[in-house]
Amino acid sequence: MKDDLAFNIKFSELVHERPCLYDYTRPDYSNRNAQDGSWLEIAKTVEESVADCKGRWKNLRGCYTRHLKNNNRPSSSSAKHVKPYYLADHLQFLDRYIKSRQ
Repeated sequence: MKDDLAFNIKFSELVHERPCLYDYTRPDYSNRNAQDGSWLEIAKTVEESVADCKGRWKNLRGCYTRHLKNNNRPSSSSAKHVKPYYLADHLQFLDRYIKSRQ
């Protein structure tokens, strides 16, 4: 599976165009057929398997969630400056759908 910046940006845009994959407030979020159809469209577009696409999305979303969590920690004088996640600008659409478990 490709792992470059341009591919990941395009991949995140494809997911963003299909809110049933991330927007839990939509009725079609719980519709397995809608989700499966969306993943199939994405897989065909990027020429990868559906399983690989789901795995990539889980990884990108998890990295972005950890990035947000680390940026929201209280800073101290000894805290290191955390480098921003390279896809943060492209995944900001997830901000309203990510809940902290704390």
